[in-house]
Amino acid sequence: MRFYFGNVNEIETPKNTKLIDFVGLEWLYFRIKVVDSNCRIIGFISGIKSTDTDESKLNKLSILHVQFEELRQKLYDLHFEEEFPVLEVNKRIKSARDIVKSDVFITTIYPSVIKEVAQEIINDDDNWSESDECWQGYWIQFFKNILKVTNPIPNKLSEAIEKTEYLREVTDSFCNLEKVRQKFERLNIL
Repeated sequence: MRFYFGNVNEIETPKNTKLIDFVGLEWLYFRIKVVDSNCRIIGFISGIKSTDTDESKLNKLSILHVQFEELRQKLYDLHFEEEFPVLEVNKRIKSARDIVKSDVFITTIYPSVIKEVAQEIINDDDNWSESDECWQGYWIQFFKNILKVTNPIPNKLSEAIEKTEYLREVTDSFCNLEKVRQKFERLNIL
């Protein structure tokens, strides 16, 4: 989300800076850009952390950023950026902001997204580990500590069977944690 704060000489705080485009983000990072009258960036800072006095929210990080974009007929698209993976959701979907938190999305879209993220980490040229302070390291921590994946993450040079088993374990673990089948059955879609 972008907010206009006026000129450096005349800062104008917007009336509404409510962060409505973010889903499930307990910990936000902000980026500030200063542009000249020709829209050229003359100042830039990224990775500014938000603060929260609620201890239960401290040390949490959103490892999947959600944005709402024009995607024509696609429901979603996943992009891998330097900072974090970005899940783009079609903004033309009625109640898109609510849908991404719904059981429909959790049961049908998120298992594929989780698997795609793991696949991206495995197929990268670098060998990532949970101690790396980057999105790949944070995701590996998520797989290990939240999803309770027991297999070590393979890398690009690992055997195909090893990669397949890891991706299956990641997906199965997410589905078990979220009780995907039960949630889907309760939807009464058919």
